[in-house]
Amino acid sequence: MDKPELVKKIAIGYVRVSSEEQGKGFSLDMQERAIKDFALAKGYDLINVVRDEIKASDPNHISIIDISTRNYLKKHRPKLYEIILGLKEGTTIIVWKFDRFSRSEFSGLVYLWIGFMDCFVYSVTEGDQPLVRDIHGAVDKEETRKLKIRVRDVRSEML
Repeated sequence: MDKPELVKKIAIGYVRVSSEEQGKGFSLDMQERAIKDFALAKGYDLINVVRDEIKASDPNHISIIDISTRNYLKKHRPKLYEIILGLKEGTTIIVWKFDRFSRSEFSGLVYLWIGFMDCFVYSVTEGDQPLVRDIHGAVDKEETRKLKIRVRDVRSEML
């Protein structure tokens, strides 16, 4: 009797840094190595590792004009947008940390859409628990809110 063929788990890696300082601590190459090691250890078929290299320090990064998740992703995370458009059912997106995936006000919508596609996001360092992801997301969202205020204050002081 033939053994049943094992279904290989398909995954895509996603890496990003949003500042030069972050690049020193967890560079794109370091994130990619961690994702590849994780995928191999867990039996994933890692078909690609995609990089978004847009920097948050870009003055156009934070914009009130971005009124939809689609527009936000297309402008600020174009590679993540491409991943989401090309997702196949059951695919796992592997990130080093959840905040590398997304920490905008649209994160919840992105996770919801991925869930509707029967896909998953897995963090090498934080696992795949939705509660952990959501707690990190709430903290990251608050930090982003504070950063926007600091940037606004510095800009107003410069005028």
